[in-house]
Amino acid sequence: MLRPGSVILEFIKCNEHLISLGRGFCDAGHRAELEAFFKERLATLPGGPLQLKQMLEWITQCENDKPLQQPSISAFLSRY
Repeated sequence: MLRPGSVILEFIKCNEHLISLGRGFCDAGHRAELEAFFKERLATLPGGPLQLKQMLEWITQCENDKPLQQPSISAFLSRY
């Protein structure tokens, strides 16, 4: 978890696109953690709230799609 005053946190203040790193997550736990971490930090950045909303929607969609895609992915990978 990022701590106040960290170099990464200072970078986030200058580059709101860093939130796209959250797209590597696909579960409710990480979604909640990212929302809690970024919500206030992005509130004052131009486009920040929209970027957060879009990233959270992406994670939710991934979470919803995962059980639908898992069987075919498993079947494909089992051949190798």
